[in-house]
Amino acid sequence: INQKTHIVFTSKAIDHTARIYVNGRVVAENTNITITPMDLGETLNNWIGKSQFNDPYFYGSIDEFRIYDGALDPLIIAAHTAAGPDKLVDNVGSLLALKINASDSMDEGGVQIMSVLADFDQIANVPLSSSIGLEYSVDNPKIASVTADGKLLALKPGVVTVTAKFGSLTQTKTIKINEKPAALIHRYSFDNDFSDSVGGANGIPVGGATIADGVLQLDGNGSYVDLPNGLFTNIYSITIEAWVVDRGSMGWARIFDFGSSAGGEDMSNGGTRYMFLSLPSGPGNLRGGLTLTGGGAGEQVLEWVGGRPEVNTTNHIVFVTKASEHTGKLYVNGKLVGINTNLTITPNDLEPTVNNWIGRSQFADPYFFGDIDEFRIYDGALDAFNIAVDYALGPDKLMASPGQLKAVRLQFESKMIKGTVQTLNFVGDFENVSNVVLNALSETTFISSDPQILGVGESGTVEAWGNGVAEIVASYQGFSATGRVEVVFPEGVPGKPLLLHRYSFNETQGTTITDSAGGANGTLVGNGILSDGKLVLTNGAYVDLPNRIISGLTNITIEAWVSWNGPQDSSWQRIFDFGNNSNGEGNQGTGTSFFFITPRSGSGTLLVSVNAGGGNYRDINVPIMPLNQLIHIVFSYDRLAGISRLYINGQRVATGVADIDLALIDDVNNWLGRSNWPDPAFNGVFDEFRIWLGAMTDPEVAQYYSAGPNSLEPVSVKPGLNISLKNLEIELSWSAAAAGFTLEKSDQLGTNIIWSVLNVTPSQMNDKLVVRIPISGNVGFFRLRK
Repeated sequence: INQKTHIVFTSKAIDHTARIYVNGRVVAENTNITITPMDLGETLNNWIGKSQFNDPYFYGSIDEFRIYDGALDPLIIAAHTAAGPDKLVDNVGSLLALKINASDSMDEGGVQIMSVLADFDQIANVPLSSSIGLEYSVDNPKIASVTADGKLLALKPGVVTVTAKFGSLTQTKTIKINEKPAALIHRYSFDNDFSDSVGGANGIPVGGATIADGVLQLDGNGSYVDLPNGLFTNIYSITIEAWVVDRGSMGWARIFDFGSSAGGEDMSNGGTRYMFLSLPSGPGNLRGGLTLTGGGAGEQVLEWVGGRPEVNTTNHIVFVTKASEHTGKLYVNGKLVGINTNLTITPNDLEPTVNNWIGRSQFADPYFFGDIDEFRIYDGALDAFNIAVDYALGPDKLMASPGQLKAVRLQFESKMIKGTVQTLNFVGDFENVSNVVLNALSETTFISSDPQILGVGESGTVEAWGNGVAEIVASYQGFSATGRVEVVFPEGVPGKPLLLHRYSFNETQGTTITDSAGGANGTLVGNGILSDGKLVLTNGAYVDLPNRIISGLTNITIEAWVSWNGPQDSSWQRIFDFGNNSNGEGNQGTGTSFFFITPRSGSGTLLVSVNAGGGNYRDINVPIMPLNQLIHIVFSYDRLAGISRLYINGQRVATGVADIDLALIDDVNNWLGRSNWPDPAFNGVFDEFRIWLGAMTDPEVAQYYSAGPNSLEPVSVKPGLNISLKNLEIELSWSAAAAGFTLEKSDQLGTNIIWSVLNVTPSQMNDKLVVRIPISGNVGFFRLRK
């Protein structure tokens, strides 16, 4: 506002492309423009400053207004930006020099937008951009990274050289990246008032928010704390820390919500740009996120999937974003419970913020009902160690140094039921503070002595996979602690999953689909094709299985080898759908209770959904199912443990909640390839479909995947080789249960190639063997061989 700006709109019919430029840079583009100015016909209202609609008139000044027949070249547009409103430039001439505009130093985790100006013999200071051909690069991508539009991200301390290339010229600039620890900038202790003892950004109580015994009390009935506007300017990474008691808040109540709403200041009629944390969310978990577009669709979510802190209990909750790594993390009581590795919005992007609230939402959501003992905001991302120390200290203390580590201890349940999960509590005692939770620290490792019995995750989450006894060894900075855990089978269900129904589609004619395990034969309806041990469903064909095939079960596993033939934009086809609908048995209508898997939901995901009626859905969403590929899909529903797991080709891809009693599903329409709604019929191929009594675990799924669709004999797992980028090194990993394999590399694929053994010793990290190698810049292929 109140600044002269060069704005250009171009439309190029031959490319179907329209662009908007601001000060020489492309800020918007549409590559599907099919309307041309000529298509408008005779125009009668050609106005500057007035709309064809009943919109407000433009309030401002215009120095120059030009119309060209044809789309201006981007370089000429940039030259016009440099020349200003009173000069026309038709030819920039020869390129003479480049200049990089950027700060000489940055803090770690910071972001700056660089610009490059070019001098030509006809005009100087022309702003360049990637749309014109400007290219950026850095000499050390471990120190900083740069995007095509000149956004420089400071990754770690050091010195980086930025190179700008345009035409035949290059220009460089050296930038120092300074280490920047997270700094406490706002602290609300609520000892006697709502003051900020660090930053002076004092809060204002609204609607009856009170303080008692050093604790903020919010009644869930209109009370909240209003913090000053504009708290997040130039803050790119942030930590928000609080000690919270939820007294039974309603869905979508906010611990905090910082941003703006559609109605402006002090209005809760729909958020537009905001950062928030809900306890609980609508589905009932701890969920937060950031958005610049308003509404759930644009949110970059940070949540504890399927989990939340206990009600009426003090919990240490920490919300962290780190711009340089595009990550967000959520901690509860010192442990990492949620992570988003594609979080690109920063707090600075939210400004100007006019509604910065503790306990109130930008939307018309319920107010928070509970207590907050301490509320802190840091400029920067606190690391896991300092978060763990803060949790151990409690809300009233700050400590400069915990001192040296003296001892570690492992706290755990020594007996588990197969399929259940527990999170170990690995704590350390330091000179100045005890009981520091070490689970989330990068130096901490957890190793299972037998991954077939106990699986252990990076943060100490242990899953009981098989009957027997195994040990967990937790280590940190040379200190170790060991725990011995016994896994027993659950009562009332088999220790290992029991095959109830098996459909192998070996028929060659007729309409009977044989259940070789349980005799619950199905009926082929429509023109499905049985051939070569497979069932091809197309043109509305489906299989009708007997009634009540799942509703009498507690724990269940659905296993299928299936290929989806699309089309890829066809939503809501069903691999299977067990349940009922508003029009009853044999008909389609509106689903009333159901259990289904669709290869593509309306949101473009492979979706598993369980519902016993009403709004209580238990959904798992993962990326859309690929086309024309035989896929092994397993959904394990462990009602006793309260956990569901989804597997694709032997690998777990998602974990969910299993708290719906399958007996509540009225399964009279049990169909392969047909929906209880009037959705498109499945178009694809079934090779095998099985229903098991009992919930499979990771090792069991991997074994049956290795055995293939035609065998019920589980085989030894062939390790999958995983590859990922970690801190600009290549990380190769495989299951620690697969011993005796050698890692080999080749520079190419094909016949008569040479594989060379990599002389590196893998390190064990939890249940994986891991090798890290530097990026060489050359193409490489890797394999495991035994």
